[in-house]
Amino acid sequence: MKSDAQLVTTPRTTDSLASLSEQTAHYVEAGLQGAPNTARAYASDLRHFTHWCQANRLEPVPATVDTLAGYVTYLADAGKKVATIHRHLSAIGKAHVLRGLDYPSDNKQFQVLLDGIRRVHGVRQKQAPAFTLAQLKRLVRAIDTKTVAGLRDRAILLLGFTGAFRRSELSELTVQQLRFTEDCLIVSLAKSKTNQLGEYEEKAIFYLPKPRCGP
Repeated sequence: MKSDAQLVTTPRTTDSLASLSEQTAHYVEAGLQGAPNTARAYASDLRHFTHWCQANRLEPVPATVDTLAGYVTYLADAGKKVATIHRHLSAIGKAHVLRGLDYPSDNKQFQVLLDGIRRVHGVRQKQAPAFTLAQLKRLVRAIDTKTVAGLRDRAILLLGFTGAFRRSELSELTVQQLRFTEDCLIVSLAKSKTNQLGEYEEKAIFYLPKPRCGP
């Protein structure tokens, strides 16, 4: 049985990939990958699956329908959310695709099992309470803008709120991606959770009529 380190970090290319040029194979494998955060989550999920298989003396890759059924049942009985179970399955599927192996998740009986888990555990996801404008104003007023760090924090909060940016988008933002016009600030975005192909994307942040963040 392969170790989890081998399973996660050394995927073999498929026979079809091996027949392509090195550069073409590179692009194909890039197409099978996701955002960095997703890749890290998949690696963690794959390690968990590998450890479970080792404990139950099963082969993780290629996985059989019975192995997948036992694993998702284990996750469901452990109280994992439906979305978490599907993420684990996606990680296992990626490992099979990268090796050119058939992935039995489309098996009809297995799909019936997943339907049963959804019925028993539900698919409604918990959402964090919305961050209101009143809360933003209180937070912004509490920041000491006499310091460089304070000005930075204030700008990040206001930009993130008004532009509905994700935390990852804000953390990767650079000055070169900002363009100030008479009417608004235009933010050019690179890759994000919803734009993993790196297509050109812009957001316009229009200026407030007053310099302060409301009354």
